[in-house]
Amino acid sequence: NYQWESILRSVSAHRSYRWVYEADYKPSNIADYLILNVRMPRSLTFCYRFLTEHLRFLGDDYGERHACHVTAGKTQAMLAAGSIKDIFDAGLHE
Repeated sequence: NYQWESILRSVSAHRSYRWVYEADYKPSNIADYLILNVRMPRSLTFCYRFLTEHLRFLGDDYGERHACHVTAGKTQAMLAAGSIKDIFDAGLHE
């Protein structure tokens, strides 16, 4: 639990995690919060939403799309459709 709590503190998410999950620290809740929570500004899902949006803006401005557009879109779709159980089943580090 100390490592998980340290991760939350390192991204300044300790207090907000406690507001969302009133329970004790659970690895699945912490991973869900840092990876899939769309309201947490430092979660992967939140960041990928804005990353794909800004890549789309650049593509529209320059009239070109590149491999990064596709990669970011696929990752965002995977995060949006995924569950924390799927992520843990696949292996969190992988």
